[in-house]
Amino acid sequence: MLPLTVAHQLRGTLLDYLRTTFGFKDAQLEQALFAHLTHPTHGLFKGPFVDVRLPFREATGETIPLTVAPRFTPYAHQLRAFQRLTSRDGHMPEATLVTTGTGSGKTECFLYPILDHCLRHAGEPGIKAIILYPMNALATDQAERIAKELAARPELQRVTAGLYVGGEGKHGVRGARHLVDDRKVLRQSPPDILLTNYRMLDLLLMRPADQALWHRNDALALKYLVLDELHTYDGAQGSDVACLIRRLKARLGTPAGHLGCVGTSATIGSGDLTRSKQLLVEFAQEVFGEPMTLDAVVGEDRKDLDEVFPPLEAEGPEGSAITHDPLDTHGPDGAALAPTLIDPAAFSDPDAYLRAQANSWLDLHVPDGEALDPVEVGLRLTRHVFLRRVLMAIRGRDGLGGPRDWAQVVEHLAAADQRLADQPANVRWQLLSSFLGLVAFARTRSHGQLRPFLTVQVQLWVRELRGLVRRLQPSGHTFAWRDELDAPRTSTTCRWSTAASAAPMAWASWWWRAAPSSRATAAAWARPTCARPKRRASCSFTSSAKTTTSCASPSACAQAACAWPWAKTSAAASQVGCSWCPRRSTATRTTSTASARCAPSAAPTTRCASWAAAPPA
Repeated sequence: MLPLTVAHQLRGTLLDYLRTTFGFKDAQLEQALFAHLTHPTHGLFKGPFVDVRLPFREATGETIPLTVAPRFTPYAHQLRAFQRLTSRDGHMPEATLVTTGTGSGKTECFLYPILDHCLRHAGEPGIKAIILYPMNALATDQAERIAKELAARPELQRVTAGLYVGGEGKHGVRGARHLVDDRKVLRQSPPDILLTNYRMLDLLLMRPADQALWHRNDALALKYLVLDELHTYDGAQGSDVACLIRRLKARLGTPAGHLGCVGTSATIGSGDLTRSKQLLVEFAQEVFGEPMTLDAVVGEDRKDLDEVFPPLEAEGPEGSAITHDPLDTHGPDGAALAPTLIDPAAFSDPDAYLRAQANSWLDLHVPDGEALDPVEVGLRLTRHVFLRRVLMAIRGRDGLGGPRDWAQVVEHLAAADQRLADQPANVRWQLLSSFLGLVAFARTRSHGQLRPFLTVQVQLWVRELRGLVRRLQPSGHTFAWRDELDAPRTSTTCRWSTAASAAPMAWASWWWRAAPSSRATAAAWARPTCARPKRRASCSFTSSAKTTTSCASPSACAQAACAWPWAKTSAAASQVGCSWCPRRSTATRTTSTASARCAPSAAPTTRCASWAAAPPA
């Protein structure tokens, strides 16, 4: 995969989708909107943010406390999880929260201790481990992964596992790529390991037909309870899952402290690491209903930069340092020819593009039709000075590491290379994309297995369009984001929405903010939303209290006003009135304040020129 290229294509695809969706007839309006959406600072997109992560430290020379051990050298954090979760030699599994990054083997952290325990207690009745996934897609994917592991190891043939999600299931016997998912079979022969989601587990505890699953479970049979993607169980969903776990333990009579509770989560952010761990532990305690300590958190253990890439010498035992790059390929005129050399659109397929980049960066010549060796690419990247510069740029001046905005990374690189600083923005982008494409493609061979050379992460953040507002003004088109508007504001903006009809511009609902009078301040400002008129002479207003009042002008030019009270008011009661004349091209909105100290004439009036002509009936 070419990560930055994919991010660029995704950005273009989303913009094309929006152009097709809106379908403006007003070319100036469309130009103004998409100029706002593509603004580098205040637009629809943030990033891409780039991170290149160093390898995890391996647990070499350590004893794995499992009979069913992985056939590869585990990472240091995996070994620590094995040590906490093993049940061998009478050890009680300890609560464990695995908070490591993508591709770190979080599933293996709990899978092998569970398989080891189930093998030791094979043939004993009852479900011994329950793994809960937030989505059926994750459960199905992991079921295939577990099925492959069971099929590949003859000693695990006595261990049973089942998938209980939506549908009646179609597999009554385990295969090399699937688990048993037939409901009748699972009820008749409950598996050692049950994969499901929390909603289905709720039903399994209530439905009479599913009670056969639990009849063989005594109070001590269930040993492991795993919540994958623990960070997704927040808010009301987290409360539901917490209650569900307590009901499960009550249904089975599981004593306190018996369950080995496992949660996998995203990495903990930088900053106060101890405080972050404490918050995670407190959250997990609330969900599982079991006591935990800070030792339960198993985090990442990555190698240092100098440990992975020792300082390069001009000539060394592993070859000389590589300084070649696309800007040097064509000599003095390289800057002019570089865009064609590194532009993915100039190549017929990704393989041809990668071969050209390997030639430009690594001086690695691969004839057309032959495959590029990812291990050789990794070996040459190890000697390339630009890789060290990229890693230092992502680490940044603060030394905290990525992810970093790609522009910040390029700025850091350009500060040390005048040739790069002289390039236009699109060439800088393509140079970084070209090099990171090779890093993502590269592999390293460890203990007979291919592993990623380095982990490349690219994040593209996209705003929600429902926060888009447009300023109402006599001429021109100005857009903004609602959460970036200064409050209070006396100007008038409107919340953007699309129209079912092919109007010259999309219809907008009013998003109106007016500063309260200095002599009568409302406790909470009202924000009326004016819906599109259903008739020529009618309008409706919705208050923050979600009450709607409609009014229609009884005559052609009558100023009939409908008013509703503020959601909250101070001692001086406030009201908002609305009126609209069908023969005029403007809508008038008036704020009036009635109190002993503040006369109605003292209140501000906002006129909103919103329609070039009267709206259609």
